[in-house]
Formats: sequence, C-alpha cells, structure tokens
Amino acid sequence: MKKSLITASCLFYSFFAFSEELPILTKKEYTGYVAPGYNSAHICEIYASNKVVISNTYGQFNYSITKSVDLSGNYKNMLENAEQGPFKSYTYPMDVGSLIYEGNILQNNGTYKKVKLGTKMGNNWSIENQSVGAYGLRLALDDLCK
Repeated sequence: MKKSLITASCLFYSFFAFSEELPILTKKEYTGYVAPGYNSAHICEIYASNKVVISNTYGQFNYSITKSVDLSGNYKNMLENAEQGPFKSYTYPMDVGSLIYEGNILQNNGTYKKVKLGTKMGNNWSIENQSVGAYGLRLALDDLCK
C-alpha cells in the first residue's frame, strides 16, 4: 500500500513538473557590477501560447508587462538549426553588462532542451551563435521585447 501511494504521488508530481510551460525564447539584459540601487535587469520571455512577458527591475523597483502576440512559422526548426551552431567564443571581462539570448526546445518526453543563441558582454560577443536560425531568432527577440 505504501509503495503504491509513493508511486502514485511521484507520477502526479512528474505530470505537473513536465506540464509547466517554459518560454520558447528568452532575452535577458543585466547591468554589470554597479553600486546598489544602480542595477537594472530586463527579462523578456516569449511563449508558444502567443504571449510575451517583459519584466523590468531598476534598483528596488520592479514591474512587468504581458502582451498578446500572434506567433506563426516554424520557430522549432529555427531552434534546431541554432542548436547546431557554429559557435564562436571570445574572452571579455565579466564585470560589464550582459545580454543573453536563449531558446527552449520541447522534447518528446516533455522536458525542455536549452539552446544558446548568443551572449554579449558589453557590446561584444562572448559566445556568438553564427547559425541562420540563431540570427533570425535574435532579431525576433529584439523586436518583440521592445
């Protein structure tokens, strides 16, 4: 009895753990090392359910905006292309502001696989995904995250 109860609770938990929707695309911008109160963060998440969530932090002030969009096309194919690269890495100091582009591919088992679309440190690439898919998705993120 105890064993079947534990198994049932594990299945219940795994169903809800896998059903959580993650964004298909994410753009994150952070200030570098700055004095407290001068920090800022801009996080934009695009969901397959046709919504964009933009969260902003300025010092201790936070707000978020949710907007509806009409997504179409084969973004999964673009993410799969981006996953293949090619990638080019550069060395830059870590104390400058950063800009991170990422994607998530939903796998057949319900889990997500993270795809690096590119990372900038300051105005220069730290990790550049040079694929056509990554290029197009970064442009879409820049446009949708305004």
